[in-house]
Amino acid sequence: MSERAYAAHSGLSRGAVQKARKTARLVLFPDGSINVAASDARRSAATDPDQQMRARVDRARAETLVFRLARQERDVWVTWPTRVAALMAAQLSAEMEKPSGVPVTIETAILQRVLETHVREQLTTLADLRVSLG
Repeated sequence: MSERAYAAHSGLSRGAVQKARKTARLVLFPDGSINVAASDARRSAATDPDQQMRARVDRARAETLVFRLARQERDVWVTWPTRVAALMAAQLSAEMEKPSGVPVTIETAILQRVLETHVREQLTTLADLRVSLG
């Protein structure tokens, strides 16, 4: 496996993989590629168990923070149509009236329903995204 691929596999930066190679913490094949199974075993044996546990707690904390941030973002988008519908309706009415001089009224409630429908469709699409931290 290449350094880049091993970095992605192990969750390390490419620089950390290069450092591990230089300090013989990785097991290499004769062609210079990384023996994944043997390197994983060597790294596991050489890593302090407390550090491993800390890394798992950090991952759980990161996942919690990402989830909380996503929920806050969703909540902002769900309430957005209510906040902007009246302003958008007034702006659209004014823009449509300019060329002809004929008063045009865009119903705020209708615009709000249309916006809510499209925002919810987009949020449903985004809900399918998954974050993997490990």
